[in-house]
Parts: sequence; C-alpha cells; structure tokens
Amino acid sequence: MKPGFTFRKIRKELLAGELRDWRTCIPISATQMYESGEIISLGDKYFLSVGAHVRNNIFLMARDPKEPLTVEKSLAASALLAFAIDGPVVPDYTVEKTKYAPSDFSKFERELTRTGIRSRDYFSSLMNVAEMLDILTDIGNTDFAKEREILSRRSGRYPFLSWPSSSRTWRALTAYWSAILSVTIPGRILNFWRAMEAVTTKTERYQIFGTLEHSRIKAVWTRSLLIRPLGVPDYRRVRNSSALLKRRALRRRRELIGLHGSATNALDWLFWERRGKAAHADKSSLDFEGLSSFSDQIRDAILVQYMARVAIEQNWC
Repeated sequence: MKPGFTFRKIRKELLAGELRDWRTCIPISATQMYESGEIISLGDKYFLSVGAHVRNNIFLMARDPKEPLTVEKSLAASALLAFAIDGPVVPDYTVEKTKYAPSDFSKFERELTRTGIRSRDYFSSLMNVAEMLDILTDIGNTDFAKEREILSRRSGRYPFLSWPSSSRTWRALTAYWSAILSVTIPGRILNFWRAMEAVTTKTERYQIFGTLEHSRIKAVWTRSLLIRPLGVPDYRRVRNSSALLKRRALRRRRELIGLHGSATNALDWLFWERRGKAAHADKSSLDFEGLSSFSDQIRDAILVQYMARVAIEQNWC
C-alpha cells in the first residue's frame, strides 16, 4: 500500500455506460483537478469520474452494495483526494436529492437540520471556500489556470489511489483536509501539525525536521498557463508543485535554525509559538500587537505543511 497515484491496467467496464449504471453518484467540487476524461480508482472501492461520463463534471461513484458510498465515506474520499492533489476537494450536496444519492443522505440531512443548519447551505459555503483557496495551495506559482494533472508514462493505464486501512492515517488525512480548507493561517498551521501528530511520535517529529533536506515526497504535477510579454505567445507548462513546496519549506527551516541555533530549538519554537498558541489561544496570540510578521506565519504554514506530507507518506498504512 503506497501513498499517491499509481497506475493499473484500464478496466473498460468502468468507462462503459452512463451515470445511471452506477448505484451512487455524488458531484464533487475540485476546481484544481484537470478534467482528463479518466476514471480514478479509490482502492477499487469507489471511483472518481473526472469528466469521463459527463463532460465538465466530476462524480464520485460506487457500485458495490456491500460497501455503500455513504455521506461519511464521501467525506473520507474527499480527504484522500485532497491529499493526493494537495488541493481542496469537497462533495457537492447542494443539488436536489436523486435516486443516485447516498443511502444515508436523508438521515444525515435530518440530523444536520436539527442543529439549525440546512445541508445545502453548509455544503454551498464549503464549496465557496474551496474555490477561493488556490491562492494558498500554490504559493510561489504565479502562473494562471493552475490544474492538477496526473501523469502516466504508460498508455492503457488508469490512476489508482490506495484506500488506507489504519485509523491513524485517516485521522492524519482528515486533519490535512481541514488545513487545506482553512483560510486563516493559524488554522492551517494547527491542522497541518495535527496531521503530523496523528502519524508520528515526538521523537519522530524531531527526526523528520532534522533530516528534512534529505526527504522526498510524491510529485504533485500542476498544469498551468504562463502569460508571456506582449507579442510572445502564452503557453502551458507542467511543474512539480511538491518540489516548489519543498524549496520554500527548506528555506524557512534554514531561517529558523539560524535564528534559534539548532534544529531542535527551531522545532521547539514552532511547537510553542505557532502550534501551541494557535491551539490554546493564549493572550499574546490574540493581541495583534504581539503577533509576529504575518508573512512569517505564512512561511511557517508552508514548512509545517511539507513536514505533514513527509510524515503521512512515510507512515502510510
């Protein structure tokens, strides 16, 4: 079982037919996913149609009645996909209920209504936030029309994501998903750190930070539009967003080690001043006069995000 995309031989029956041939179909909001016309398998339990069945539409689908695609499973699938593409992914429950909705949707909707929130309003807000967050998912990439592209070196293959079997991996993915959907920087720092905590011990976190420059994570390929000067044609290019994230994370790591004298002291500072104050909301973290540079908080969020990806990939199970 490995994190990230692998590739398997195409199963033609997945592409054949129409949406009505599937037991459950849930629209997915993932503005950064390139609509390749492919099917993505999620552990061969559920499948993502990225424009494969309806053009310009993404659907999360299931057939097996033994493992129905419930509301909870759709949220889990969104967290898995968000980690794989390092961008926001949320289920769209704003449409009218159809016979292809999850079997537990009516119960979920009633429970949510009892809290005073309508499910349509909640998911509409979630989608609005997700659509605005590309500014925080590709910091440093100034290109336009950024979309995640899944690259395969072999034809006749389709993308596959392993479905984790351990609860700690799922806790990490849920925390990472929450961080990706956070607009506030302290919220991003706290949830990225929680994602790391879900799969590591304190000793392991010191080890990850100490050897971070030698770490490797799965590539996340981004297809974007490069705007050229007047008279020079614009063109599309594909870049590895993971490499950009790592460069920025290591730059901030060097700055913190220089400021605090050692890798251990730098990580301690990150824990107490960034993660700790965001979690406990002590007085100084709520005083604007006591806040450090906002740009430093953004750089720290990038560093913790990269560390979280390293931790999750190393401990994927």
